[in-house]
Amino acid sequence: MSKVFWTAQKTEGLTYAQCWARTRREFFESQDADPQRAAMALEMIGNLYAVEADICEQGLKGAKKQDVRLTKAKPLVEAFFTWVVDTGLLPSNPLSKALVYAHKRRAGLEVFMSDADVPI
Repeated sequence: MSKVFWTAQKTEGLTYAQCWARTRREFFESQDADPQRAAMALEMIGNLYAVEADICEQGLKGAKKQDVRLTKAKPLVEAFFTWVVDTGLLPSNPLSKALVYAHKRRAGLEVFMSDADVPI
């Protein structure tokens, strides 16, 4: 079985998505190598979780939840991935590993914005 796990796919009613917590961990683990850039990534990802916390506090579901994600989280996600692409580092830098991890999984990490039932 050869599936590409870092892309978003819908198959037989299942949605494959990537986990922002795992992506966040990659940046967390790179803090010793590049504290300033790792902190920037952690802050941007933290802002996404703040949007999700607001959604949860308001008890939003379905289309209302998706609307908030599209208006508040989407610009944050787009800014994050622009930063990922623009941050050039040597391949041996641990932050580079985190950047590549996030970049390869972009489609799967964006699924939560188009499907209200998918957790961040």
